[in-house]
Amino acid sequence: RPSPTRHGNKMLLSSHVISAALLLPHSPAPGAQLSVRRPSRAASPLLAENAETHATLILLRHGQSVWNEANLFTGWADVGLTTLGKNEAAQGATALWREGHTIDVAYTSLLKRAQQTLEIVLKITGQEDVTVHRNWRLNERMYGGLTGLNKKE
Repeated sequence: RPSPTRHGNKMLLSSHVISAALLLPHSPAPGAQLSVRRPSRAASPLLAENAETHATLILLRHGQSVWNEANLFTGWADVGLTTLGKNEAAQGATALWREGHTIDVAYTSLLKRAQQTLEIVLKITGQEDVTVHRNWRLNERMYGGLTGLNKKE
């Protein structure tokens, strides 16, 4: 699960399962069909009753990879997306496009499946000129000796 860390006035979000993050300058339109979870104001002391949204953070997980399809521990193995995975990325991108989101900046891991997912999203939303930051710290968990083994075995 992502874990927020407070550093002064800045909130950092760290996770080993996030493949790409897109920073939007505004919140989604009312009635948006996009699946976005927001904590209730009562549940979070960090959210003031009349707090104004300054940015929206969208977190995407990569689509199905070749090793996901084969039920193998993937971790840092650099495998690409399946056709289904590409279609899953396109569905997410279409939802963002329909809502008219403008992306300011994108972050992704160094793994091919995450980068392919982000490329599909940026292409479908017509935002291929967005600055993309790639960092190994966004890679998935390293499974060590389990990498490449079947999850059922």
